[in-house]
Amino acid sequence: MGRFPAEVCDSVIDYSSWDPTSDKPDYGALRSCALTCKGWLPRSRAHIFHTVELNTQEKLGCFTRSIETSPALGDLVLKLTITHPDDDQPFHLMVAFPTKLAARLPKVKSLAIESPHAEPSVIRLSPEFFQSMSKFSTLTLLRLFHVEFHSFDDFGSLVCSLPNVIAIECWNVAWSECDANPFSETACPKITSLKVDDIEPTGLTQLLRAVGSSIRHLTFAADNEWLESFISDEGMSMAYLTRLKSLEIPIRLDRADFRMMKALLTQFTCDQLLGKLTFSFHYGCTDTPLESAKCALSGLQRTGIEDILTWPQFSELEEVVFRFSSVRDTDCLDRSWKMELISMLPRLQQRGIAQVELYA
Repeated sequence: MGRFPAEVCDSVIDYSSWDPTSDKPDYGALRSCALTCKGWLPRSRAHIFHTVELNTQEKLGCFTRSIETSPALGDLVLKLTITHPDDDQPFHLMVAFPTKLAARLPKVKSLAIESPHAEPSVIRLSPEFFQSMSKFSTLTLLRLFHVEFHSFDDFGSLVCSLPNVIAIECWNVAWSECDANPFSETACPKITSLKVDDIEPTGLTQLLRAVGSSIRHLTFAADNEWLESFISDEGMSMAYLTRLKSLEIPIRLDRADFRMMKALLTQFTCDQLLGKLTFSFHYGCTDTPLESAKCALSGLQRTGIEDILTWPQFSELEEVVFRFSSVRDTDCLDRSWKMELISMLPRLQQRGIAQVELYA
């Protein structure tokens, strides 16, 4: 039997690499591919080490020994996830991993830190921790999930320690002590993309002030209650974002307050020329019926949001996107919904910038 072409073998490995029932690689299938023949080993390894997830000190030690023995394996790691183990102890793994891995992962692009089990999850971070973090020179994306830092200074120092990070995502991030503002003393990396959900408002304001001249894309991923609190207490901080080009605002249809969105948009100044504005409507975990979508756009009209979008600071808008969640066939729904909903926004329709999207 002849050998298969290399591209066919690569396609088989690529197809086998992902578990269709989850959002994670199928490591069992990849290990089988790696053992199939010598020719399949390099590509199988690339998939196996593309994303590394560590949640115990033992796994950290084992992985460290592997890349010490075979340094080439460290070159394959592009995404690193550090997760708090399922216990009530402080997040010691987060404190330990930089000194062991920073100099051994020369191509890693994304770092995720997750701590859903312990509060406060992170003990006070030392200068040595931040010095080690600065060696992640190829890191461009930092993602923090359910992390409670010992202090705001630790959070800010972590951000400032990463020299080339350009995108940050913060989901349920807090700190036990709100002490010094590290952004006032240390240069912040030039963040261009920020996604936030339930982060302490005062600290977020300090971050927005620090990245205001560089940030291009801002996504609020929080439910209405947190966003209302931020707008009420710290909404004026939006004025710091002098180069913002796209903004995404989430709205739950079952408790929408369009006055909140109006208050947020009125914080923009004539110096800020937004290019894309996205309203993401969702209704829990169910689909959005057409009538609910109509009610949402009617609410926008009654609140005067379409009128606000005629102001000079919104004159450069190229897209105003209204996204609605759906569990149905989005291709079918898109054809029947799109024009009917856009017609409810005559000024935006006349400018040719209104769009309707459906997402699962």
